[in-house]
Amino acid sequence: MSEQPPQFSCRLRHLTIALVISGLLNIVVLALLSYWAMHEYPPTPYCTLKPANLEQQLAIEAHQGGCVDVLAQLAPLSFPQLVERLSQNLLIENGLMERDLALALLVSIHNFDITRALPNETNIKKKRFIKWQPANSSSFVTLSIYPDLETPAFSVLQEFAKVERWPLTAQGLFLHLKNNPQALDLRETFILTPEFRMVELLFNHNGVGPNKDDVLTLLLEIDWQMIQIFVAQQQQLHDRSESRRQKFLLDCLEVGSTVAARYLLENEWDYSIKRLSDSQVAMMLRLTPSYSTQGEHFAKTILFSHPKTVVQQQAQRWLYARFGEPVPEEWNYQAALQRFNLQNTKNSLAVDDLPKFTEDIAIKPLLHAEKNIALAVSPAITKKVVESANVNKRKKAIVHTVQTGDSLWKIANRYKISVNALKKMNKLEANTIRPGMQLNIVINE
Repeated sequence: MSEQPPQFSCRLRHLTIALVISGLLNIVVLALLSYWAMHEYPPTPYCTLKPANLEQQLAIEAHQGGCVDVLAQLAPLSFPQLVERLSQNLLIENGLMERDLALALLVSIHNFDITRALPNETNIKKKRFIKWQPANSSSFVTLSIYPDLETPAFSVLQEFAKVERWPLTAQGLFLHLKNNPQALDLRETFILTPEFRMVELLFNHNGVGPNKDDVLTLLLEIDWQMIQIFVAQQQQLHDRSESRRQKFLLDCLEVGSTVAARYLLENEWDYSIKRLSDSQVAMMLRLTPSYSTQGEHFAKTILFSHPKTVVQQQAQRWLYARFGEPVPEEWNYQAALQRFNLQNTKNSLAVDDLPKFTEDIAIKPLLHAEKNIALAVSPAITKKVVESANVNKRKKAIVHTVQTGDSLWKIANRYKISVNALKKMNKLEANTIRPGMQLNIVINE
C-alpha cells in the first residue's frame, strides 16, 4: 500500500484546522445571537398570566357577572362586616374567592392598611387592578385584588383589623379626622404617620415652629390630594428651605386655610408684605379675623403702602369691620388714612417717594412689648404711625404658666403677639420652654 504524499497530508491538516475554527466561530455567533434574542424578548414562563391591558380588563369585568353580583352584595357592608367576610373561601370565578373581593373593598374603599397588617408579606406586591361600577353610579371604581394571598395571611388580616384601634392608612385616618377632628386617639395615631412627620419637619427642622396640634389643624384645613402631592415632591427633593415652606403655606392659603394666614402674619411678615399677589393679599384679609392685632398691622400697612386702589379698598373694609363701623360709600384715600391715624405718615412725601410694594424694601412691624403695633416704612414714618395707633390703648399684664404641649408659637398666637415679642418680654434667648415656667406677657386691652 502506497503512502500519501507529504504535501497532501499537510493540506488535509490545514483544512481540518480551518473547519474546526469555522465551526467554533459559528457556535460563538449563534450563542451571541441567542443571548441577544433572549435579552430583548425574554420567554414567558408557562404558568405566568400576562396582565391584560385596560380595555381588556374593562371588557372582562363587564362580563364577569359573578364578581359584579358579589361586589354589589358586599359593598353596602360596614367595615367590621367586611372583616368577617375575610374568612369566606367561596369560589366566585377565575380563581377569585369572596374573601378576595371583601379585601379589595376594605383596601380600596375603606382604606384598610394591608401593608401595616402584613409587613413581611411579599405577595401583597403582586396585586391586580379591576374596574367596578357600583350600582346607581356612572363612574368606575378601581379595586386592588391580591390573588396570591393564602389562608394564613387572611387570618392575620382579620386579627389585625379586630385588635388595632385604627387599622387604616394615613389617608383613611385623615378622612376620619375630617369628620371627627377632636378624637384624641385618632389624632395621636395620625401624628405618627410618615405623611404628617414630613409636613412637621418642614416647619420644625430647626427646632422652631408650631407644635404638632397646630400642624395638624393646618392639615385638616386642606384636602388629602394636596398632602399627597407635597409628600411625593418632598420624597424626591428633600427640600426644607424657607422658600419651600412659603410655597406650601401659599398653597394652603389659596384653599382657605386660616392657620396658614395666621402663620404668615406671625412668622413671615416681610414675605407677606412684599411678595404676595393681589389675590393672595385679599385672601389674607378675608381669612384673618377682625380681632387680630397682627391683622390690623397688616391691613394698615397694605392701606398705606400698596400701589393698587382695589387692594387698598379691601384693607380699608377690613379695618372698618375691625372697629365695627360702616364702610363709606365713596372711596377716599385721604379720609381712610385720617380715620385710621395714618394721615401724618404721608406728610409731604411725593408719590414716587413712597415704598414700592413689590420692591425689596424692609417693611417690618415693631415687636416691642411697650409698642405692640407698627407699620415700618422708614423710622420717621414708623414713629408717627405707632404714636397715632397707640392713642387711647391701655396695656394689660398677664402671667402665663407653661403647660404640657405649649410652645412659644402656640402661646404667642393665643395672646395675639409675635414669638419675637414674647421672647423679648421674657428675655429668652432660646426657643425652649418647660412646663411650669411662668411667662410675663403685655397685651393691649
